Formats: sequence, structure tokens, C-alpha cells
Amino acid sequence: LYIITKDGVYLYEDTKLKLVLKEDIRKLAGTQPFTWKAPVNIVYVVNYDKQTWDIPIEKKRQYAAVDSGFIAQNVYLHCASEGMASVFRGMIDTEAVHKKLSLPKNKEVLYGQSVGFPKEVSGESK
Repeated sequence: LYIITKDGVYLYEDTKLKLVLKEDIRKLAGTQPFTWKAPVNIVYVVNYDKQTWDIPIEKKRQYAAVDSGFIAQNVYLHCASEGMASVFRGMIDTEAVHKKLSLPKNKEVLYGQSVGFPKEVSGESK
């Protein structure tokens, strides 16, 4: 998981966040304008080297997609419990993010998930 904020990009590894890029790249985090202002965008990246069994890449991608869904659901549940909002998206320029993060060939950007607070409508949260 990579966490994109206005302050930079962090890699979530071993239950810690490690700064990997000190630049605001939220405009790469999704093609929809709300992603550009979201305080947090999570980018789901598969590392094919961690999938050591001998199966076709399409099957590895399928397993990674399922695992991403599990993680995304936990993010949704946390956001709901804290009055926050979240949107899981496939609308992300995967190639641009891959290039900007200088990811090796064995890693592939799969999805994005924006996290923030609900937009207020007429003075009430929606």
C-alpha cells in the first residue's frame, strides 16, 4: 500500500509508514477531481515476487484483486466508524503512478481509494 497525501507519498510496510517521495502527487491518484483534494489516497500495488507459487500472471492479479478488496473493506469500515468517507476506485492512471513512484517491473498498480470527510450540504453532513 502507498499512501498519497499533500505532504508526500508513504509506503506502508511492516506496520509503519516510510516516506518515499516528498511531493504532492494527488492529481495522479485518480482521474476524478475529488481525488485531487482528498486528504488521503491509498494506492494498492501488487508485488508479484511475493506470490511465489507457479501460476499464470492473470491468476496472481486475480488473487491480488481479492486481497485488495478485503483491505478496502476494512478501510470502509474504519471510515464509517469515524464519520469519514471513502471511495474505492479503478479510475487511476496506473502507468503514471507506476512511473512516478519508480516501481520495478514486478510491481503493478491496481486500484486507488480516497479517504476524507463527507462534503457538507446545507450545513448538514451527508
